Order: sequence, then structure tokens, then C-alpha cells
Amino acid sequence: MCGIFGVISDQKIVDIDALENISIQLKHRGPDDEGYLLFNADDEKAFKGPDSPVSLEIPRLGNDPGTFTGAFLHRRLSIIDLSDSGHQPMSYAGGRYWIILNGEIYNYLEIKNDLVKKGYTFHSTSDTEVVMAAYEEWGEPCVERFNGMWAFALYDKKEQKVFCSRDRFGVKPFYYTIASSEFIFCSELKGIRSHLRDKTSINNNKIREYLIRGELIIGADQETIFTEILQLMPGHNLSYDIRRSRFEIKRYWELRINMMKNHDLSFYIEGFKELFKDSIRLRLRSDVEVGSCLSGGLDSSSIVCLASKEFDKKMHTFSAIWPGSPFDESKYVKYVNDMTKSKGHSVTYYMEDFLALHDKIMWHQEIPIAGSSFFAQWLVMKESKQYGIKVLLDGQGADEILNGYRGYLYTYIIELAWNFKWNKIFTNRKSWNNQDLTYKSIAWVLLKTMKNRTTSWFPIIDAELKKYNSKDRNGLAFNYRFVPDFLKDHITMTNLPALLHSEDRNSMAHSVESRIPFLDFRLVEFCVNIPSEHKFNGALPKRILREAMKEFLPPEIYWRTDKIGFKTSIEEMIRNDQSLSEIMLSAIKQSDFLCLDWIDVSKIKTDQLFGLYSLARFIEIFKS
Repeated sequence: MCGIFGVISDQKIVDIDALENISIQLKHRGPDDEGYLLFNADDEKAFKGPDSPVSLEIPRLGNDPGTFTGAFLHRRLSIIDLSDSGHQPMSYAGGRYWIILNGEIYNYLEIKNDLVKKGYTFHSTSDTEVVMAAYEEWGEPCVERFNGMWAFALYDKKEQKVFCSRDRFGVKPFYYTIASSEFIFCSELKGIRSHLRDKTSINNNKIREYLIRGELIIGADQETIFTEILQLMPGHNLSYDIRRSRFEIKRYWELRINMMKNHDLSFYIEGFKELFKDSIRLRLRSDVEVGSCLSGGLDSSSIVCLASKEFDKKMHTFSAIWPGSPFDESKYVKYVNDMTKSKGHSVTYYMEDFLALHDKIMWHQEIPIAGSSFFAQWLVMKESKQYGIKVLLDGQGADEILNGYRGYLYTYIIELAWNFKWNKIFTNRKSWNNQDLTYKSIAWVLLKTMKNRTTSWFPIIDAELKKYNSKDRNGLAFNYRFVPDFLKDHITMTNLPALLHSEDRNSMAHSVESRIPFLDFRLVEFCVNIPSEHKFNGALPKRILREAMKEFLPPEIYWRTDKIGFKTSIEEMIRNDQSLSEIMLSAIKQSDFLCLDWIDVSKIKTDQLFGLYSLARFIEIFKS
């Protein structure tokens, strides 16, 4: 888990001072080591930096760039192969290939064994070297064999090509731009902005989207919050031809909806259980200690309990709790920690330094932070670092692949209706009634499918709302007639990309690697295509996970029917703090975004202060 940056020009000489400044900005992503590669068509030289181990026997980067027009920068968080052999940029095949990798290839040992049988030799125990050998053997399709999270750039000296790839779900970020005949890429927007001397403009399309949706839609397309910078989409490769200064982007993976033959329930329960076990087995591979986030909900509890029973892991767990609030899950956290004999650590946030912490989190997130869950996650990652745990498992993605949100139940009802399965609607009426889903509300759900119109999260004027509606990027439960289609959009476009963005930035801000067992691509493909009738038990969601984990979970977790999610009491604290509310409203009224005349300030509600304040502060902090 690391930070990467690269720049390639057809004529400009590498600016060493700028390169070192970017390295400092990315240090939080990799404090254990830093490395550089300077190159052109005829030569290349590797260097270390001030944060590199003293034992690393390569020269330190100096002020003389020579005639090099290309550069790779790597900040390392050491997780696998802690020795100097894991240093990056790393070379292979006599210096033909050089790579900078952010992420982990969890099945690297299996791939390595296959390559050894083909005659390949290795000089390290890292997954990074395996990536280069795999590329030499299979070319660009090698990424289809990888099970993991990654964003990497591989320089092929012979072909004068840079091959870049991003993992299937975009767990790891990859941003790029072409500016002044330079191809520039980085793990974070700030690295590219720094190289461009902050000559970037905020993307008004994304501002409009935020005001209407209450958050940014991270996965809909290549656009970012800055007009000049794009993201390489998940499941895509980018190949840059240095000689011709051209790049080509190709998709190598897509989540396909291909409903499997309808088996009985036990088939799906056992299939899920085996895939989930193997996913956790792979994600426990590490040369440092692995801990886990633990909210007390079904998802994170399943990870901790299965890891304990199947792999004999007594882990450090980290939880954000809110004593005395409706969001307090501490008793459920205790059930899991007691059962698994885990070393539980909990943290609670109080409001003394809200404004300063808000800006700090947003500097790392590089987007307006839409809600207080960012704070809870930040606190958990910070606590993990304080206890020296560099790797955490997390339950992200379970709701999206296993129908965990209430909206999926709405879509299921619509799916039943469109397939004329009225008997199933009738037989489930009692369970749905217990969840306040009466026949009247069911009729309302079906009626909503006819309208297909977005309402605004903030008080935006009608003209701008109509512009957004014309783009038809709603991602709402009522716009789907088939549950897997809704799941696919949540996984690839709306919910999950935003959650993964937050996860990466909050964890890496504290030099912590977050691993997500529910996003093993084999598990995702299996779960999304399970027939909907097997996923719901009346109104009770995540039936497959619940039954598969029954033998592992405390009964208090197995029988939980409430869903709190990663909520906090911070918004309530803001409502009760009049002076803080006034500070936030004042910042909103002075913000540059009001010049767009998109918001009716007189209609701003107290519950909207957090989101609009975040937007105002984002524009102030990141404006050029």
C-alpha cells in the first residue's frame, strides 16, 4: 500500500525540486521508504530519498536531473517483504521493466508458483516482482489473473511504453492528465495539481451534482472535481506510447449480470461461505499484523468471527462508538470481542476541534465531505495507527452485493410486480408490515417507478435541477425493475465508489492499509447473480450472509434486525451548537459557489449546514 506519481514528457527535463515536493505531499501514503526512477529512451537511474532506509545501496536523489524527461516516484508502506528487496521503483528482466505499485495482489503466491514452473526466478518475496514477471509472461491480460487491489504503472524500456492498470472496483485510485505534452499520473489529485502549479479549475458539473445528490458520484465517468484531471476507471488499463505521446484505454473487466440457474437456498449459502472464507484467507496474508474494523453490525462482525474461528486470529479490533446516542453499538462490539477474544479498542469523538479536523479530513479526501461518517472512519484509522496496526480488514461492500439497504427491498417489490409474482408480495406482507411497508406504501413505491425524477438534496433552483435530470444518472431504487441491475450501478457507479474513495483516503492519511474481503471479485460476481428471492427473508436483508455465518456469529448479532450503518451523532451536535451553526452559515454565505446563483440561501435548513459548509470550505481550500 503506497503512493505513486509519474511524469513523462517528450522534451521537458524533470524538475527535481517539484518531484521532491510531491513526495512530501504523498508521505502519509508511504512513510517507510521513498524511491525515484529518472529515465529517457537511452538510460535510466534509480535513487532513494531521505525517508529511505540507510541500508538501501543506491544513491540519494540530487539536484542535477541530467537529460531525463521521465520520472517515477514511489512512497512505500511496507506490508509484504519488509526488506530492502521490496523497494520501489523495482526492476525486472535485467532492467527492461520498472514498476511503481500501490496496493496488494493477494493471490501473488499462487501466480508466483505458476511462473516458477515456467522457469521464472525471483529475487524478492514481494507481490510487486510477481506483477512484472506476470506481465512478461502474459502481457497486458496478466491483470485478469490478479485477485487484489491495485493501481500501478509499469515502464517497458524496450517498447518505450508505460502500462498502467487499476483494480476491478477502484479500491486504489489512479488520476491522470495530459498537459503541455506531459503525461502525468498520481494516487492523489494533489500530486498532479502540485506538478501543474495548482493551475486547475473546479468542475462546475460536479458542484451541480453535489448540490442535487448531496454527494459526488465518483464512479459514473472519468470526470473529477477538477476539470483538467481525469480518473482511470476501475477495471481499465491505460497504455501510453512514449514515442508517439499517445495513450489508449481498454476495459479488461466488467461486472456482468448473468443469472445463474436457480438452485435451492443451501447451494447459495454454501457457495458464499466457501468464497468468503477464501477471500479472508488471502487478505490475511501479510508480513505485519492484521487487525479489523468492527462496528458491531453483521458485516464487520462476520469478518472478525470467521477469521477467529477458521484461521485462529485473535485480532486487534477498532470501533467508533457514541455512548448514550441512538447510534451506540458498543454492546454488539463487546459481544464479538468477547466471543473471539479480540483486543478491542474504541474511540469517541467530541466537538472541541470540529472545524480544524473537518478541513484536515477534507484535505486528504480532496472532495467535499458529505456527512459525518467520514469522521467516524477517520477516528478508527487513527486509533489503529496509534496501536501500530498497519493493516485492517473492513466490511465495506457487503450491503451492495448482498442487498443490505432498504432501497433494495423496494426494487425487489418492483421486480416481483413486473414479473407478475403477486403471490410473493402477498405472502411477504406481514414481514413487510413489520418494517412499516404497508400495501399503501408498496403502491407508492410502484408509482414512483413511473416518475423517474430526481429531487434535490440542497435547495437548488429548478433550472439546474432540470439540467441534471436530463443526464438520467439517478441511481435510485425506483428506477430499476431488476435487483441485480440496481446492485451493479451501486457497485460500479454510485454508492461503492464513493465509499471506497473515503476508505482509501482515511486509511492512507494514517498510513494504514485497508483490505475489503467482501470485494473479492469472485464473491461479488457470485452474489450479484444470486436470484433475488433467495436474498430476502421477508423484510430481513442479507439472508445469505446471515445464514452462512450463523455458526460463527454471536446470536445477538445473527438476530439483529436494525441497521444503523456508519452513522454518528455529529450532525445532532451541530444542531445543538448555535455558535457553530452560525459560523458554518457565515462561511456558506461568503463562498464563491454562491456566485453561480444555483442555491436559494433563504431555504437552507439546519440539517443541510454540514454538506454546504463542506462545499464552501472545499472551494476555499482548493481554489487555484
